[in-house]
Amino acid sequence: MGGKERVLLVEDNADDCRLISLVLREQVPHCPVDAIRNAVSFADSLGRGEFSAALVSAELAWAEAGQVIASLRRHHPECRLFMMVNGPLWPPAEQLATTEILPRTSGGILMFAERIRILVNSRPEDLAKGTAPGETASETAVGDLTVRALRAAEGPERSAEEMEELAYALSHDLLGTVHLVGQYARLLHDGYQHQLDADAKRYLDHLTSGSRRLTDMVEAVLGYLRASQSDSDPVSVDMGAVVHDAAQHLHAVIEDVGARIHWISLPTLTVNRQQLVQLFQNLLANAVKFRGEEPPRVYISAVEDAKEWKFAIKDNGIGINTDNQKRVFSLFHRLGTPDQSPGSGIGLAMCKRIVERHGGRIWVESRPGEGSTFIFTIPKSRQ
Repeated sequence: MGGKERVLLVEDNADDCRLISLVLREQVPHCPVDAIRNAVSFADSLGRGEFSAALVSAELAWAEAGQVIASLRRHHPECRLFMMVNGPLWPPAEQLATTEILPRTSGGILMFAERIRILVNSRPEDLAKGTAPGETASETAVGDLTVRALRAAEGPERSAEEMEELAYALSHDLLGTVHLVGQYARLLHDGYQHQLDADAKRYLDHLTSGSRRLTDMVEAVLGYLRASQSDSDPVSVDMGAVVHDAAQHLHAVIEDVGARIHWISLPTLTVNRQQLVQLFQNLLANAVKFRGEEPPRVYISAVEDAKEWKFAIKDNGIGINTDNQKRVFSLFHRLGTPDQSPGSGIGLAMCKRIVERHGGRIWVESRPGEGSTFIFTIPKSRQ
């Protein structure tokens, strides 16, 4: 690419910065990397020649990631842009078309390094076609599978064959790669741990935990895809039995934290049983995860009106502030960092999808420190 083989990292996290630089050095040894961690360095970098690519953290303390990307686009229009995200921190629609989104995991870092390796070894005509030497159509698709799958699930009704194809690709192409990364990380840990220094052990821990999180993420996306299609015909179901099954799936964690789930007089409705069990399981898991100082107490009730049944799941947890009450149902939304809020960020989005497939609505009423009440409806017209 004629003298432009430089990569710009715009990243606050020092450990992540070192890890990304290390992986790039291994994968693309002749590609210089400029690491930027503050506004002054970023301003200086804009006049420091051309870059092949730039990776921007979605969570910068000193600037909005979207503004950084816009500046890079103005000053370096040929630069390939990437954004690394923890959750639903997507760029605006006009930026999304030219910004590739990567998860903040070891898998995402490896994917970025592979993109750079292909980029710096490509001819301009290959890049214009969208496929570089050594990059097969399936390899190109792996990085986009999750986004494609979620867009398909959110869009118009798709055929069962299309959804199965996406699920197969996620399961075999992406999960297979992630499992392989995890296996090699374990081999390194088991066979060479006594030869590794402290930094190498920390990087290996990042790799292992990152592959585990990415595995969990893909499995959650697969669950979301399944929630977007009818796995079985609706049947008449005792909703009390549905709640019981959901609680049984969480038995170990419920017992561990001393949680108690209470419900009485729930109706019998015609629903997709599997999806309703998943709905209650996700809501109960949320109540247990975001508990306060007291052991979790969850109360489930249902009231009937002329047109619908309204279910309420009330907990005594930490609550949700007003700004987050609509966003919690967005894909990949977390109430904190991955360490503060473990999980995929898909659970409540899946709840929303299931309720909507049953013709209902879902929302939350909450105040910080006073618990939350998740409410959803199921229309009688479907019964």
